[in-house]
Amino acid sequence: MKIQQLLESPQNFKKASEDPRISKLLGIAFMQDRTIPFNTLAKLGPKPDDKSIVLALGDLIDQAFSSTDFGDISKDGKFDDYILRQYMSGDLDYEDISGEAADALAKWKALSKRGMLQPEDQDFNRFKNIARIQAKMASMPYSGMLQQIGVQEKLEKMKRDAKSVTLIDNDRFFVAIPMNYGACYMFNNAQGTQASFCTGGSHGADWFKRYADEGPVITVFDKQNMDDINGKWQIHAPTKQIVNARQTNRYNGEEQFGQLFPGLMVDIVKAMTNKAEEINQASKIVPGLRKGYDVDKDTQVLKNTFQRAFTLKPDQIKQNLEQPEA
Repeated sequence: MKIQQLLESPQNFKKASEDPRISKLLGIAFMQDRTIPFNTLAKLGPKPDDKSIVLALGDLIDQAFSSTDFGDISKDGKFDDYILRQYMSGDLDYEDISGEAADALAKWKALSKRGMLQPEDQDFNRFKNIARIQAKMASMPYSGMLQQIGVQEKLEKMKRDAKSVTLIDNDRFFVAIPMNYGACYMFNNAQGTQASFCTGGSHGADWFKRYADEGPVITVFDKQNMDDINGKWQIHAPTKQIVNARQTNRYNGEEQFGQLFPGLMVDIVKAMTNKAEEINQASKIVPGLRKGYDVDKDTQVLKNTFQRAFTLKPDQIKQNLEQPEA
């Protein structure tokens, strides 16, 4: 009997596990699938029954479908029947499902729930296979729509996850020490000009850990010039980086920062000193950090590394001149 005939009514993985004919076919496909994670096979043991196999496969796919760039598409089981048919027929293996299928179907659903699909594309079952959904989602106008949706979805997730210590928040500046990738991603993308800092890029989680492990990353946002490339700055003293949003000033960032923002670096050091305990404690729970921060040492590194950035505002110069010599 053909697979399509077996699946005359919509199936989900629980229903499939209770149907001996379907679970048998799924069991055969599963045991021939070389992309199933080893830990799943180990949990099933040497002689798993078909029902256990189907439920294990369902769990694997739910995990993959619950964490796409466009949100959780696992909850309603909407795509189970579609995936079951292609898995049993050998058109998809687990790697295909968890990667290409999850991505393509999540994109389709993102457009569907927003009413952005053309009438002929509103039933995903009309697409013979995942490759055709992928091709359609990559075509215009869908690719442009999805790019906008994807950025917004990721921003919402990162906003929920972001952790940082605020140093300065006034009418002109917002300065912070990000404590995770989410905070760096938000700094790159949420407001103002689009920044290119690797710590907040698409693969920024690894870069954030690499930089943060050497010392605090400091982000500076100029609220009055947010759409200018000099409206965002990232400072990292251990690697001698003080650069604007496009990193066009790798060799003169220190001097440029001091000229643009007189007194700001002085204020940053003061704020770090005032919040030393909070910063030191927060850094101790940063995932991947081998050691916590020591603000006394970190501020000294800032002073030694970026001496030309420590310019003064006119009122600060006046105060210094008025102070009697020791």
